[in-house]
Parts: sequence; C-alpha cells; structure tokens
Amino acid sequence: MHEEANSKFDGHDYPVKGTGPNQADYANRTVAHTRVDAHTFEVVVKLNGKLANTRRFVVSQDGKTLTDTGTGTDPQRRKVVSVQIWDRQ
Repeated sequence: MHEEANSKFDGHDYPVKGTGPNQADYANRTVAHTRVDAHTFEVVVKLNGKLANTRRFVVSQDGKTLTDTGTGTDPQRRKVVSVQIWDRQ
C-alpha cells in the first residue's frame, strides 16, 4: 500500500492519493495537518467528509522520542486508540 498527499500545516483538507486493497476509499479521503506547538502536530483524516481518525505526534524536548497517539473507530464503530513510541538510537 502507498499513500501520499501534498498538504500544508494549515488545517485545511487535502486529497489523499494512493494504492491499496480498497481503491475507492482514496477517491473520498482527505487529510489535514495542524501545528499545535514547536513539538506537536495533528493529522485529521476524513472519509467522505466524515472524521475517520486523528493522530497527534509529539517530539520530546530532547528530540529523542516521538509519541504517535491515534484515535478513531473500527468498521464496527467501536472506538480505537493506539499509541506508538519511537526512540532515536
């Protein structure tokens, strides 16, 4: 699977292009990036104009850790939360 979007950190929706198992999803998917502060930005993904998921990326003060927190819903409309922590070696 491959996805790409040309966007700015302005909170506006931009179309997503990609290849994957359900190609029809890409015709209706948008992404919006917003810078929260010097260490944080958010990504909002919409499908057919409705919120699909939100991700918040936070870089630690020392620049060695990136925390990616995602929230959304699964196909059964249950809330899903994921947290990934990345450490620079």
